[in-house]
Amino acid sequence: MVERKCVIKGISLVLSIFAVINFMACKTKDKENILLKDVKEQAKVEEQEIRTAIDNGNKYLEEEDYEKAKKWYDKAISISKNSIDTYIKIKDKYLEKGRKDDAYRIVRLAIDNNVDVENMKKELKKIEDTFDTIVINKSIYVGENYQLPSETILNIDGSDVNGKITWDNNKVRTNKSGTFRYTGNIPQYGRSVQLVLSIKESSKKIDTEENKNDINSKSDSDVEEKKTMITVEEAEALVRNEFEEGKYSCGNTGEIFSDEKGKYYLFQVIDIELRCQGYTGTNWVKVYEDGTVVSG
Repeated sequence: MVERKCVIKGISLVLSIFAVINFMACKTKDKENILLKDVKEQAKVEEQEIRTAIDNGNKYLEEEDYEKAKKWYDKAISISKNSIDTYIKIKDKYLEKGRKDDAYRIVRLAIDNNVDVENMKKELKKIEDTFDTIVINKSIYVGENYQLPSETILNIDGSDVNGKITWDNNKVRTNKSGTFRYTGNIPQYGRSVQLVLSIKESSKKIDTEENKNDINSKSDSDVEEKKTMITVEEAEALVRNEFEEGKYSCGNTGEIFSDEKGKYYLFQVIDIELRCQGYTGTNWVKVYEDGTVVSG
């Protein structure tokens, strides 16, 4: 009889332990379900906040209020910095409106936040390939000290800003005359830069050679009148006088071309407003050796 009671007590104890374990398991599962539900609800709230911020950004972008558009787009990104879809939507909207520099900034931000870096680098390269190369022309004399510029002014979506230049090779030798090209880039804005350096013989040496040529070319009957080519700086000044200040930018390689009318410099003149609207906005202008300016 005693043994039977012990057996019954043992069974009751085991059943009680099982009951407690099941109860605790149910409590844990309930907690997990509650936490999972909270996470899902939070995700839905974030998705709605992101959608609202992007919609507001799109609204202001349509109204060409770029500062407010930027504010709302940045807010959308700040809600979930790891959302690749957010970056892509904003980037595509900027490109749709011809705001390539803003799109470039968004893609760089995604890379900085370590979001889908490899694909974002490809997107960055696509945008970079649509930018024009910035051409800088400089003339100096043989032996003159010269250092490549550390920055230059460029137009970013209608505003002039300073861009810091990283040169592929910043060593400049000026011990001989000629035309030399240096390449670099402005990483912050995705621009390629080319500097065309014209190194001329010293003015004293030029005078000596010109006098020598004058003596050799003289004859008893006549002296042939010498033609002098205007400098590239003078030619550029003539081009700028032809176009309204601040609405156009121009550049050239410093090379001299020639046709039936004579020698000339060739300038690329860009209408900044048209370029910002997505058009090429490019005109080609010739400046001949006598200062004649011809657009074509």
